[in-house]
Amino acid sequence: MKKRLDHLIDVLSLSSDEHSIRLALLTFAQQCGFEKFAYVNLRYGDTEAFSNYPQEWQEIYLANDYQRIDPVVTAARRALKPFYWSAPPQRPEPMSEEREFYRHASRYGIVSGLSIPIRIGFGRTAILTLASHLPAFKGEGIIDDIQAITATTLVHAKLKGRSVMAR
Repeated sequence: MKKRLDHLIDVLSLSSDEHSIRLALLTFAQQCGFEKFAYVNLRYGDTEAFSNYPQEWQEIYLANDYQRIDPVVTAARRALKPFYWSAPPQRPEPMSEEREFYRHASRYGIVSGLSIPIRIGFGRTAILTLASHLPAFKGEGIIDDIQAITATTLVHAKLKGRSVMAR
């Protein structure tokens, strides 16, 4: 993971437009074994995203204000360090709001992943997430927190002020 993060930082440093940033993030995600990426800038009432998640899912997520029940967002706000996550196994018991959210996300190939949160000022959090359709993604082991946070901060800096993020 260290070499992949180094490469992402190098490529992002040279990126100057939306296409090159998107390509850098997609390449990084795929090299790490994921299919999807999402950079989300969380602001109460005004969430922005830069992602290759299906457009329909992005619209559903934002329209339903899923950030308020998304367990990954909750964990990111609490921990502020990289973490792997996966949806709980499907069980026949009644659906909780969280379980229903995971079931909905899985229809769009978002079942497990790696998330790297950062604090971006004024109490806001941004998260770079890599997602997989696999039920329990096995990461490559230990992630260098500082390096991962540096890469996510660089993504934030590259996207800040650009009008490429969906609201």
